[in-house]
This record gives sequence, structure tokens and C-alpha cells, in this order.
Amino acid sequence: MKSPAATPEKRVRETEVNVQEEIWKFIAATLKQGLRHLLEGLLEDEVTTKVNARKYERSSRRQGYRGGHYLRDLVTRYGLLEDLRVPRMAEGPLISRSLISMSGAVPTWTPPSAGSSSRE
Repeated sequence: MKSPAATPEKRVRETEVNVQEEIWKFIAATLKQGLRHLLEGLLEDEVTTKVNARKYERSSRRQGYRGGHYLRDLVTRYGLLEDLRVPRMAEGPLISRSLISMSGAVPTWTPPSAGSSSRE
């Protein structure tokens, strides 16, 4: 005997679950993109402070030089950030206070499971 066709209620529930999963994927991707932008900006600001001059700025107060960027993967609570641009300094490595101070500062966030609903 063939299984009975899905009832309209089951199809609606499956569609709702699929939509919720897609929404959470979009939120996670947007969050990772924002985190990448924030971290790269913080790292650039640290180099600017350490060098005492902005990019391409000529200054008598300059205390060093930039040396480009290198790519680094960073594992976060929100997933892997691939190819994060980390600034290099000509005088040696940049030890980032931003990444050290953020290591425990980000609260844990877990999306609800696909089967749960806030309306239940």
C-alpha cells in the first residue's frame, strides 16, 4: 500500500521549516560578514595608532611603516572566517589587542533548532 499523500498542514509545516532554515542561514552569513568588517577595521586602526600615521600619510610623527597584509583564517563562535586580511608591519608582527580582548567578550548565540518554534 502506498503512503498517503502529504496533507496540506504537513506541506505548510515543511515550507515553514524550510523558510526558517533559510532565514537563519542568511542571518549567520550577514553576521559573519559584519564580524569580518569589524575585525579588519579594528586591526587597521591598531596599525594606524602604532605607526602614528594613516595609510599613505606623510608625517614627521610617523613611527614605523606598514608592510601590506596577509590572509588568515579565524575560527569564531559564528563559524570560520576565511581569508581575514591582517595588516603587516615592516618592523615586525602586529600583536593585536583587539583579537586578544575579544576572545572572551562575544556572547554565545545559537539559532533555534528547525523543529522548535517561538510560538509553541
